[in-house]
Amino acid sequence: MSGKTILLTLLGLCALFITLPPGASGSRAGNDDAVTWKHSSAPIAITPDGATLLVVNPDSNSLSLVGLGTAAVVTELPVGVDPRSVAVAPDGESAYVANQGSDSLTIVELSAGSVITNVTVGDRPVGVAVSPDGRFIAVAELGDDTVRFLQASNLRTLSVLPVADRPHGLAFTPDGRRLLVTHLLSGDVTVLPVRPFTVYLPFTLRSTDVPVTASRFTPLRFTPPIPTWPHIAPAPSVVVNGAGTRAYLPQTMANGLGLNTGFDNTVFPKISVLDLANETHLT
Repeated sequence: MSGKTILLTLLGLCALFITLPPGASGSRAGNDDAVTWKHSSAPIAITPDGATLLVVNPDSNSLSLVGLGTAAVVTELPVGVDPRSVAVAPDGESAYVANQGSDSLTIVELSAGSVITNVTVGDRPVGVAVSPDGRFIAVAELGDDTVRFLQASNLRTLSVLPVADRPHGLAFTPDGRRLLVTHLLSGDVTVLPVRPFTVYLPFTLRSTDVPVTASRFTPLRFTPPIPTWPHIAPAPSVVVNGAGTRAYLPQTMANGLGLNTGFDNTVFPKISVLDLANETHLT
């Protein structure tokens, strides 16, 4: 089996693992590693009732809804150009699709199986996640090196926060107080503190006070992101366990240097584990 095949298999299994609905096999109440309803970005998602699988189709600019009871496609909806991730609201009523090629967010009404609207966002949105309470939508804008927060009720932008190079994967902690952001060409993870109706500045690259012009935000002291392995990439996604104590990143390494941008059949997968209580890399 080639390194590329192993990598694609690992990433596919990771995506499937993080989309398990509550009560699915592998979820154990009271276990720190129990899987609960995910609040992270991924190319696939499952509705909270476990009935429908959502899959983005980058080559056909569409979103497929698949009935898990029948394993049949229920409908395929046109979305924006080059959709990269989909997230489902906690109530299962809406889904949000990040369209990298058209700089847009498509909102889908799941009960009707139809597109409600498209909202323009920043350059090359690749990740989208919904907060556990359903009030906020976060969008990773890879081309702008920013993360956008929108209010779900009216799709109004609350803030656009600068982060490190090429933000990609997103995951809210189960309490909704932090948003983890991966960066495509590094192993670092940025942590954004989130508060009800207030989104604060992120922990980023250096320790310094930064002035804030918007009245709704409070300045914070910048601290370094969480590093993982040196010379490793990409980090396309991140998932948090049900207790909010651990985060897991699927990554790749080539020839031990992380030079995965070249063609190489020695690419192999790695999983980074983060301790979220201390914001440190465990292994």
